[in-house]
Parts: sequence; C-alpha cells; structure tokens
Amino acid sequence: LTDGRPALFIDSAKSAASMITDMVYFDKGKPISRYYDVDIGETQSTMRFNTLLCTDIDGDGAMDVPFAQLLPGYDSMNSDERLYLTMGRNFDGTNHKDVLLADFNYDDGYYFAIPDGWRDNVTLIYDKDTSMHSYRLWSYEQGAAQSELLRIRRYSAAEYDELDDDQRIELMRNDTQVWAARIIMTEGDYAIDKEEAVDCF
Repeated sequence: LTDGRPALFIDSAKSAASMITDMVYFDKGKPISRYYDVDIGETQSTMRFNTLLCTDIDGDGAMDVPFAQLLPGYDSMNSDERLYLTMGRNFDGTNHKDVLLADFNYDDGYYFAIPDGWRDNVTLIYDKDTSMHSYRLWSYEQGAAQSELLRIRRYSAAEYDELDDDQRIELMRNDTQVWAARIIMTEGDYAIDKEEAVDCF
C-alpha cells in the first residue's frame, strides 16, 4: 500500500472477457479484503473488460489497481458494445488515489493517457474497420457526442508512407505499422498540442 504496509493483490479472470482484482492487507492484526463484497458474495468493483493486471504505474513502489470507467453515451448499449476507459488507482489503507486514466486499445496495440481536462468531458467513437479512435466532447445536456478533438489511427507502414498529409503526427512506428494522430480541435479549453499528444501516447 502507499502507506508502506504489505498487501496481497490477486488478479483473476471473472469471465472469458473480464478480470477482477482482490486485495488483502492487515489492519490492527485483522486481515481485510478490500474489494470483496460480503453482501453479494463476490468482487465486482474492480471488474474490467480487458486483461490489465495490477502494476506500479507511476513507479512509487505501491501497486495500482485497474478500474473500469464507462464512457459517456454507452450506458444504454449492450455489454459487448460498451467502451470504457481504465483508471489506475492506489490505496493507502483508507483512501484511493487516481494515478492514470487511459484508453487501452488492445485491438490496435496502444494506450493513450487521457489529459486531465478531458476527464468526464470526453467520449470515444471507435471505427474498427479503419482502426481509428475519435475523441469527442460530450454534451450531457444533449446526451450526444459533439466536437471532435483528436483522432488516433493505426496504419500499415506502406499505406502511411504513401499519404500526403503534413497534419498527421507520427506517434510510433515499427517495421510494418505506424500509429499516428491528427489534432482536430486546435483552440479552446479542451485543445491539446502536438507535444501533449505525443506525451500521452
């Protein structure tokens, strides 16, 4: 824990498509299971629909637990159509502390750390056919996605090298693939610049 006490973190498969974490530590000589819900007889609060395991995200020596955060606009959709962000949190024996909120895109092989100002204000549209994530402002009043902020797309290296577009930002490349971003909103409270886009990837 962040207060220095040892703890046991147990990652396990909840189903074929989901994971949970249990955490056990001692408080005044008594073992405490932090996430197990005795009323329902199982752990639900740490369930996420990915294969992320506990890890020390920020290098402070304490383990961080992944929590799922449903994106705005997906609450009424079927479970297999919902999109989530993942929040890594640590625990000091009393309170949780948020460490990293990110979009973990397993299909395309990357994660993108969500800028602080976007939290609770942005949703995501995923076009699986083009391997593109589009980050958009969310209007709670209208219940809909609004202005587009940023796009991230995975290309084949051959396809990317044939493009003639100096507005794309190359984020990462290997022998066969390129991950690139395009900033759509360049002004305003939610706009980010090239350096921040690269740092978040």
